[in-house]
Amino acid sequence: MDPALGYRHILCPMDFSETSRRACLVALGYCEKFDAKLTLFHVRDDDEEIRFADALPPGVKLMAHEEALMARVNELVGTGALPVSVGENVRLAFAGGEPHEEILRFTQLHDVDLIIMGTHGRTGFRRLFMGSQAEKVVQRAPCHVLSVKPDDYELDMDLD
Repeated sequence: MDPALGYRHILCPMDFSETSRRACLVALGYCEKFDAKLTLFHVRDDDEEIRFADALPPGVKLMAHEEALMARVNELVGTGALPVSVGENVRLAFAGGEPHEEILRFTQLHDVDLIIMGTHGRTGFRRLFMGSQAEKVVQRAPCHVLSVKPDDYELDMDLD
């Protein structure tokens, strides 16, 4: 991808956290700026399946996720925060599995040239224990990756 030409297909992974909502807003801005197609992508991981196993049948769960993503886009269009023309360029996609693997697979299969995703800003033991989906994507993605930090992110590092 030649960055001088702009971005044509942006992928924004969504996990319904506040950070992924912020990444969605950034991605919508890039979508408008570059007149690009935007795919909002949710990966249902194994832990999520276990947590919601008794709640709803699989088809209904998928519809609930899809409706939540579309409701967010429609809300932004309705308030004027997102032009209707941008809303028309937004697509939804879903997968099940390990989030970073599914994000990378989708990126390769669908010619994504920019990934915009939230990062939870975990450091130290929590990051070591939980891993970082964003870091795994950054390391292996065949395209540019823009990570969006949480509002309350503070650098936890002694520079002295």
